Amino acid sequence: MTMQEAGISQLVSVKLGKQDGDVPDFDINVDEDGNEIAPGGSLVAEGSA
Repeated sequence: MTMQEAGISQLVSVKLGKQDGDVPDFDINVDEDGNEIAPGGSLVAEGSA
């Protein structure tokens, strides 16, 4: 496993963990574009389900 693969799998694990009800690191966060991110990791600004 390369460093890049390890980083990607770690990011996926974090997102899945938050959706699965693990203790999140934040209630509302902002991504690099300034869009709000809900606790589940979905973009609020996108308006998608």
